[in-house]
Amino acid sequence: MKKEEVRRKKEEEKILLAILNFLFPVPSGLFHSNFLRFSQSLTGRQLWAFLLLWVESQLLIVN
Repeated sequence: MKKEEVRRKKEEEKILLAILNFLFPVPSGLFHSNFLRFSQSLTGRQLWAFLLLWVESQLLIVN
């Protein structure tokens, strides 16, 4: 069961990194690596909720 959780977490990180690279291209990738380090302390559901709220706040700032 533990191996399955680790595999799922790595898949979630790959998806999030792809989303972040698409939405906010950063040449150095520094923001993304810091975000992924922070995300390791969250569960998958918390991580998605945080990401959605953050993107929503950025869209409100743009508008």
